[in-house]
Amino acid sequence: MAQNYSGNDGEPFLLKEVERPIIGALLGIISVCAFFGNVLVILSFALSKKLQNTTNVFVVNLSVADLITSVCITVNVVAIARPQHLPDWICVWCGFFSVICVGCSVYTLACIAAYRFNVISKRQRQLSKSAKAVVISVVVGLTWFTPITVATVPLLFGLGEFGYNTKYSSCTWNSYMKDTYDYSLILSACYYPVPMLVIITSYSKIFFILRKIKKRVSPELAVPSEPSSGLRIMRHAQRAPYALEKRQATVTKNMFYVVCAFLICMTPYSMALVFPGSDRFIPYSAVILMLSSCVNPTIYATKHPDFSKVMKKIVTCNFHKIPHYVFR
Repeated sequence: MAQNYSGNDGEPFLLKEVERPIIGALLGIISVCAFFGNVLVILSFALSKKLQNTTNVFVVNLSVADLITSVCITVNVVAIARPQHLPDWICVWCGFFSVICVGCSVYTLACIAAYRFNVISKRQRQLSKSAKAVVISVVVGLTWFTPITVATVPLLFGLGEFGYNTKYSSCTWNSYMKDTYDYSLILSACYYPVPMLVIITSYSKIFFILRKIKKRVSPELAVPSEPSSGLRIMRHAQRAPYALEKRQATVTKNMFYVVCAFLICMTPYSMALVFPGSDRFIPYSAVILMLSSCVNPTIYATKHPDFSKVMKKIVTCNFHKIPHYVFR
């Protein structure tokens, strides 16, 4: 009997029968919530002109990746419950797209962090509308191209193969092959350090910029208890750019919540892939990773100043009350 390779020479690991229904149920709940939540985000972007800006292009790109992930999660629920009813080719494609979509999510979040830094620091170059659209399209394309390249490594160099994983009862990659551990290291190296560096650097700089803005603006807005008409006009003029900066800060803060949620969900799985002997923890860390696909829509619905309003109107079927409705 072939042994499952896990990066060490201990006893082969297999998911216990008692664990199957627990993990399957958790993944099933996540799949349903992620599917409808991300459909709602995509619909909100499509139906409201107010949401159709550069930051939200990346948000929708993230939602598309999470939507595909939710479908892959459903396939994995079947793989856990009734693997004999699942055609091999579906399992292969599920593993392939799972690797791509997780990578796309990571790189999209890095792009969001970098873009929000450019907005807050006002380092954006003035481009024409068409030129800006081309740049954004190229960047979004790269968030998919890079993970696709990583996902084709097993196909080109024989570092494992996608399909049913008997070790974890999932549609990922075959754990019978010894080179599978090398591919796990490649995934962690490509999907974690560089995006993490971009995200931490960008949001650290954003934090210091916003703190400077707050310190600068607060004294400027101080006025006498009974200001003259001239002072009231000056105060209003001062508040206009401050209100815009405050709004940008609010949007950036919400994007930061999304990034933090994803990193919290992804870090355990990335660490489990790197360290040998973590087989028992990998199935549960994978559930935590998949949780990120339904956490994002929840944050938009509860925290984002614009998405929350549009999403409520869609859920209650009050489409005509959607702010800046596209069909109005």
